[in-house]
Amino acid sequence: MSLQPAVPRQISVQSPPQWQSPQQWQVAGTPVTQVLPQVPQMAPLSPLEELGPPPKRQTENMPTPASIANQKEAYSRALDQQLESGAKTIHDQKTQALDILRNAAEEKKMKFTMQIEEEMLQKEFELDENTHAQIMQLQQAAFQQKSQLEHQASQLIMEYKQRFMQEQMQQRLYEQKMRQHQMRETMQQKMKDVSAKKAAAPPSPSSPQVSMPCTAAADSEDGSWNLTWKHDDLPSGYLT
Repeated sequence: MSLQPAVPRQISVQSPPQWQSPQQWQVAGTPVTQVLPQVPQMAPLSPLEELGPPPKRQTENMPTPASIANQKEAYSRALDQQLESGAKTIHDQKTQALDILRNAAEEKKMKFTMQIEEEMLQKEFELDENTHAQIMQLQQAAFQQKSQLEHQASQLIMEYKQRFMQEQMQQRLYEQKMRQHQMRETMQQKMKDVSAKKAAAPPSPSSPQVSMPCTAAADSEDGSWNLTWKHDDLPSGYLT
């Protein structure tokens, strides 16, 4: 909405009255000459008619300088009053026009501010929706990754337990093998010692040399070794 300020009212000032002077003045770039009434030629008169009628007064219908000054002062005051009144009217019209313009500007500012606020609220709402959607997507992706991580962790833990059990089983088997190996070495050493003692001792006639074969068998439960001597062919009374 566009508003135009009110046009100041035209003030008309009355011109002072003019008066006619019996004397006529001519101003046209030439010297001013005064036209005087013609003086009648003097003719010889009789002694009774020499004076004639008195001359006509030239300033009879003219205002006096005092009345001219009074009229000038009165008209000057009237002009000043009209000027002051016209200026006041123009200023009042200007004030009214400025008030109208200010009110229109304030109304436009309010409408524009409301429009800007509505647009800002709409953009904030859209931004909130986009932010919420992005957060939901991020949470969903994080949940999926956590699920995958839990699955991988469970698989790794299960694999670790299986390998740990296999490792313990292998360690137990290794320890059994170590015990078997040590027992074999001990048996072999004992057999060597017995053989050495027998070889060093003289043979007895009443005690024939008989070989004593033996077999070693491992216990399946604890992994220990048991020795079984084969003495079926030995003579009675040999073993004590």
